[in-house]
Amino acid sequence: MLSMISQTDAGRAQTACQRAAEFIRSRVREQRYSLACFDDDGKPCPVHRQGHVFSSFFMADAAPDLFSREEKRVLLARICAEDRGGVWAYGPSAPPDADDTAFTLRTLQLLGQPISMEGLMRFLPPRAELFATFRGNSQPRLVFLPSPADNMEAHPEVAANVYCLLQRNGMGHLIRPDLIACAQTAEGWWHSYFYPSRYYATYFFLELLSRIGTATELRARGLRYVRETQNHDGTWGSPANSYDTAMALNALLTSGDTAPCAVRGVDALLLRQAGDGSWRSENVIWQFRFDPSVTWRAYDDERVVATALAMRALKKITGA
Repeated sequence: MLSMISQTDAGRAQTACQRAAEFIRSRVREQRYSLACFDDDGKPCPVHRQGHVFSSFFMADAAPDLFSREEKRVLLARICAEDRGGVWAYGPSAPPDADDTAFTLRTLQLLGQPISMEGLMRFLPPRAELFATFRGNSQPRLVFLPSPADNMEAHPEVAANVYCLLQRNGMGHLIRPDLIACAQTAEGWWHSYFYPSRYYATYFFLELLSRIGTATELRARGLRYVRETQNHDGTWGSPANSYDTAMALNALLTSGDTAPCAVRGVDALLLRQAGDGSWRSENVIWQFRFDPSVTWRAYDDERVVATALAMRALKKITGA
């Protein structure tokens, strides 16, 4: 994709990647790659300053060969410490879930480690066709709108994450094409239950579809939505922000889309990089409806998720 941008812009992007890489590596060495999490009153939630295995995936996915032996040891030590018999949770105080288990298994593969899919399969109840996000639901339903009553069901963006892992490991027969179609809106974006950005599940499903090479109509609709919702200054999001911009840009580039808006997106990201090599975002990364009156919201205040996503996009477009 290097031909999409000028040599000058390619050089700027490569320099930006180098600065981002050093920022991420420093966060790993300092073990500062958790998320902040608060309730509606602004008080820290029980999972405040957790989410290390979640963040690890985005960092490893941005550049799996980025880390030194010692930095890999730090990441793997955290993963091993939070291992609950082949399944993982968002943090030590949370119940195991299919989403963080899939993220962790994908991270381990990116870091060159062997994995077992046995733990993940515990979230697919006997005779059920959908993976439940949390264990305990014998016949989970696919749900879109967050509510305490539906937290134990099946959720589209979790399915997309799980399906990406299954596809890579020769278990594509467990992917439900009807779920992928059902979860997409008429506008083209995919529903997401826990992650409020419209580009989150859209990115994951477009990545999945680009891998399996099917559902070209769904894929085209998703890409059209991403292209048509870009802001005039090359960013995405309302208000414009680095997290949505990086997520949307990855959705395009993962699918091999070389539309001019991708070049504008790169320019927008380069302009928003901070002096320390990071990208900042005030977005809610995920939210959890704890009860009818309380919602927990997590933020990327350590700047590792937004930075990793931006770095992944820039590496993709420069062929680095």
